[in-house]
Amino acid sequence: IILFLKNVKMIVPCPPIPPMSPYGTFHGSLFQYSRNLVAFESFKTSGAVSSPPKKACILIGGLSDGLIPTPYTKPLEIACHSLGWSLVQPLLSSSYLGFGNGDLERDTSELSSLMMYLKNQRGAECFAMIGHSTGCQNSVHFLKVTKIYVNFFLAFFLIPFASLLHSIYFCKPCCSQIFSMARRIWWR
Repeated sequence: IILFLKNVKMIVPCPPIPPMSPYGTFHGSLFQYSRNLVAFESFKTSGAVSSPPKKACILIGGLSDGLIPTPYTKPLEIACHSLGWSLVQPLLSSSYLGFGNGDLERDTSELSSLMMYLKNQRGAECFAMIGHSTGCQNSVHFLKVTKIYVNFFLAFFLIPFASLLHSIYFCKPCCSQIFSMARRIWWR
């Protein structure tokens, strides 16, 4: 970049191009699901069809996480897409620097808003929720206090640490597809 200030020629170096994310790049839709809250949904598109599938996998990161919260986000996205699921990464009020400024009740309310938006505005009928690290707390609390949504859940995974599938909660017998996906990702 060259700047001219009162006949003085200055050369200002261009800022370096940031490196490619080590967690991969994602293509999809960023949408607002509640006031001041957004989520990113990626799904496999085929030709002119660009509507999200009816099955949504919600990934909730841990403390200070936001979008692309884990090194396994990209493999999870690939696995979801291969099975006809979308991957939804919500930003909650507690995301990034918001941790410690709220509580599980607020996070549960925001996740409820997300699910209602996905159901009513994007046509989702079936959900899987994956909690990474402290995102597990959100997931467990959500299922504990929000019983109305249990009928929407196909599978529920708790992942306390990046490479460990800690426990699995199934509320419908047709979860073998999601369980197989999780096994392929975590136990390589």
